[in-house]
Amino acid sequence: MSFDGATAAKLQDALASHEASKEYLCVVRGSTADPDAAGYPRDNPPEDIASMRREMRLDNAWDCHRPLTDKDSPDKKTREAHTTFRCVTSFTVCVEEEYKPHLANAVDAADPRVTLVEGCEGVGGQVLRRDIAASVLVARLYTGRRHQIRRHLQHVAMNLLGDTSYGKGRINSALRIQHGLPRMLLHAWRLTFRHPITGQLLHLQDPVPLDMDDFLAKVENAPSANELQRLLAALPNPIQPVGNMPPRSQNT
Repeated sequence: MSFDGATAAKLQDALASHEASKEYLCVVRGSTADPDAAGYPRDNPPEDIASMRREMRLDNAWDCHRPLTDKDSPDKKTREAHTTFRCVTSFTVCVEEEYKPHLANAVDAADPRVTLVEGCEGVGGQVLRRDIAASVLVARLYTGRRHQIRRHLQHVAMNLLGDTSYGKGRINSALRIQHGLPRMLLHAWRLTFRHPITGQLLHLQDPVPLDMDDFLAKVENAPSANELQRLLAALPNPIQPVGNMPPRSQNT
């Protein structure tokens, strides 16, 4: 983005300014509209997670201030972290899994979601067919910790679809096979900062990538590309924190 050290330093300062904002699109498991809808085999997630989800229901937006530990640093220092999340839309996606013993412990065989499929290796040749709650979120970073968005989403059990480090491997595998999940669905969407030379406030936006659009198009209840663009266009630029905590530097 710059061709000399002096300009690069000014650009870094501009990106660290309180005027700057970095926003990402996320497609995640779970829904803020229903605090218990996490896509678990069981119907209710742990009560602490359900409680956190109930607090999110205000305007479908919330701030996460959970400190994060830099596990790669020699001192394993824990540092403050701040992310604002806003739900754009929610939907469901149907997945099928072999009805294996760990699922049998959570879902009774008489559940109407459990069906007999010839040739299936699950318990009694059965599969569990269920709707997974999913949402499109916008995440705004105020600090720059390693995997900050992914870890803050894991904290409320709303893992990114396709996240192989913090997500649910069984669900990701089913989504890849049955719906063509291409990768981890995280996209750098909007960037706002002042030009380091002219001082002009720049608003940069990268369209929703084609592979994310293609995946959503394959999910029956997901928003269409046009619908998603309409919903995104209605959001404030940038999205604002929910609490009264002032934004911090991107690099603190």
